[in-house]
Amino acid sequence: MLSTRHPTWLAVYAAFLTYTLIALTAWAQSAADLRSSAREITSEIAAQKSGGSFNAAAQQRAVERLGKLALAFISVSD
Repeated sequence: MLSTRHPTWLAVYAAFLTYTLIALTAWAQSAADLRSSAREITSEIAAQKSGGSFNAAAQQRAVERLGKLALAFISVSD
């Protein structure tokens, strides 16, 4: 039970809750950005495939972008 003799406990708890809310908001924004990037990459790959221009160089660029996206997802998850 919280005591009025220990207001620092309440301050620490409030700071923790504030930090948690900020972190969750940042994570949600980052996750939304990652989803948006993934959709963009997918659309570009589909367009290149349908246009017949998904050659080796385009595939290499797609792999590099998807690799960066995967690393960003891992860092957001941690």
